[in-house]
Amino acid sequence: MVAAVLGLAFSPAAGAAERAAEPGQDVLFAEAQEDALEALIQANLDGVEWTATAPTGETYAPSRNAALVDPFDRWQCDNGVSDHEVNAWTMGDQFPEAVTGVVSLYCGTAATHGYNHIRDGHEAEWAAIAALGDGTWDDFMEFVVEATIIAPHNYSIEGNDKYCYTTPIVLNIDGELWTYYWPVVLSGNNNLVITAYPGIYC
Repeated sequence: MVAAVLGLAFSPAAGAAERAAEPGQDVLFAEAQEDALEALIQANLDGVEWTATAPTGETYAPSRNAALVDPFDRWQCDNGVSDHEVNAWTMGDQFPEAVTGVVSLYCGTAATHGYNHIRDGHEAEWAAIAALGDGTWDDFMEFVVEATIIAPHNYSIEGNDKYCYTTPIVLNIDGELWTYYWPVVLSGNNNLVITAYPGIYC
């Protein structure tokens, strides 16, 4: 597998290993997600152009996308300004029983939440995905986080008032379409992004 060759371990969400061990649709879904991830990493290695489209119709293209994360925000996070807000989005109203209102991505810390928490745990994984052209790991990460918050497709309750959301991101790799669901974990009581990573599913 390409990910193994690159020395990357793309983490499943909490409980995913147990669910993937069950017979039926979960196994097929997990296999499809792994295949999509492998295809994307291979496209980067081969220099093949790809795009990602969110449910809202917004499209991300690594080689020509405008930067989503402002250099000033990176500087703030690099310098430990944990309460600096990198971005904020209004939560889609598909699941009013869960997280609602405006959700913020703060710099946070490596140990707790936000940009620095994601960077500390998953930068290499996002970088492998967004490696082509001028794409950076955090620009594509923010594209996925924004798409998931604005138009969530599904969620699971993670405990301690945490919710793991996913939404379909359609990848067009050299004309071949793949659909992927990247987990985005939110805090319900603080309305902030805890983490986001290229796992299999919530």
